[in-house]
Amino acid sequence: MTILINYNELETIKNLKFKKIIFTTNINNYDKNKINNNFKQKDWDYFYIYGNTKNDPRKLARTIKIKIHEYINCDFSIWHDSSFELIKLPLEWVEIKENLGLFRHRFNKSLSEELNGCLLANKDLKHKLKSQVKFYLSKKFPDNFFLPETGILVRKHPKINEFCNLWHNEILNWSKRDQLSIGYILFNTNTKYEILGENIIDNKYFKFNNHEKLGRKIGKNTIYYL
Repeated sequence: MTILINYNELETIKNLKFKKIIFTTNINNYDKNKINNNFKQKDWDYFYIYGNTKNDPRKLARTIKIKIHEYINCDFSIWHDSSFELIKLPLEWVEIKENLGLFRHRFNKSLSEELNGCLLANKDLKHKLKSQVKFYLSKKFPDNFFLPETGILVRKHPKINEFCNLWHNEILNWSKRDQLSIGYILFNTNTKYEILGENIIDNKYFKFNNHEKLGRKIGKNTIYYL
């Protein structure tokens, strides 16, 4: 079933148990996306988490995204960015062997390239972004380590929960750009992951509708930063 819930009310369902969920957030009406009101699948629930905040809406959305286990008690979760619209239930993703499923980044192949993209798109304060990457590289983190796009995440709970807690700590300590920090935590925890695909916006389960105002033109091409 489809569950529309304000983030302030998530506490009210904390003691309920769900098997498999798909969820997204839309804080401060960031996206004018369609709500999947007709979602019906045995053992599955679709959560549309919304609400308004005077604080940083993106940081709040990322907290819910990364630490969903602290808000919704479930065995399996699929997160999708609000720029995506669910068109077909990805049942095969339930069968992934690892506890984490990720898409490879379409454009950037290194942390330095992701940093340049974040700077170009003004994803956070420049000094925060640069200091974060400088610190990671100083800790012998390989610049060309696997770089995912996190607009879609597949997770098995509770085995992946501690990884998510560590990942969220990086959001608190550094920039809110979670794609900068996920590789660092993957590397340092030796967390295994399964690659879901090579192009996150070209998959049979979700339709991509770009965030308004986030397309950055570079020459004749438009690169979208989720």
